Amino acid sequence: MRVLLVAFFLLALLLTGLFIPAFVAGGWILLLLIGVVLVLVALRWLLAITVGLPILAGGALLREIKDSTSASAAPAHPMPGDPDYLDWANREGAYSAPRARAAFHLPPAPARRRFPWSRPQVVNGRPEPGHPDYNAWANRVGRFSDS
Repeated sequence: MRVLLVAFFLLALLLTGLFIPAFVAGGWILLLLIGVVLVLVALRWLLAITVGLPILAGGALLREIKDSTSASAAPAHPMPGDPDYLDWANREGAYSAPRARAAFHLPPAPARRRFPWSRPQVVNGRPEPGHPDYNAWANRVGRFSDS
């Protein structure tokens, strides 16, 4: 509490322009300010040395351990140009003909309405359920009616 009071007092003196007259009246204020600054700087360096350096050293040590124990970057299969590549590629089917498309495909999903309160619309040539033309379209394409 006393430190806050001194800091507020020094700030008030500094902002009102009375710092120099106060220094002339008693140099202890300036000495106290310098002491507080020096203590804060010392605590900052102490914190950096006791916390920061071990973190940095531990990170460097972990990186070194990881680099020394990591597996080589060899690929899991032969690469083009390797003597075993063609055998592997034929075995895996890399040179086989492209597969035919599946016989059944789902139709494209209907577009979502922009707003839940919007009225049913015609999307991709299909009326949405609830649209006045939906029943006629559903009967024409062989789907069940909406009624």
